[in-house]
Amino acid sequence: MLQLSDILTGVGALATLFGVLVLTYYGTRWYARRVGGYGAGKDIKVHERVPLGSNAYLAIIEVGARYYLIGVSEKGVNLLNELEGFTPASDARPHSKVPFEKLLADMMQKIGGRGSKGDDRSDG
Repeated sequence: MLQLSDILTGVGALATLFGVLVLTYYGTRWYARRVGGYGAGKDIKVHERVPLGSNAYLAIIEVGARYYLIGVSEKGVNLLNELEGFTPASDARPHSKVPFEKLLADMMQKIGGRGSKGDDRSDG
């Protein structure tokens, strides 16, 4: 038989978990605003990024009117080549600026089981 103290303990644990999730959500929003979004700046744009492993990737960046191919790994960032005459494909876009709220809401919906198992939709 459940006792009141057991129920209150469970409710307290759920409330604590909810509080941690809310603090994490607002903390990451604050941090993202403070440090700026990935892939966009006043003078530097990341046009494409291709992973090479768990901690390494190649990226095409635009600085002013010039394009560069860089390699990024745990050991650092290396300029591999300036891409003279390069123009991004017409469908190429800088990294998506999807609001964090939407990404988190989509993830929480999938984890929460509100979406069906066969739900394989994509927004982009």
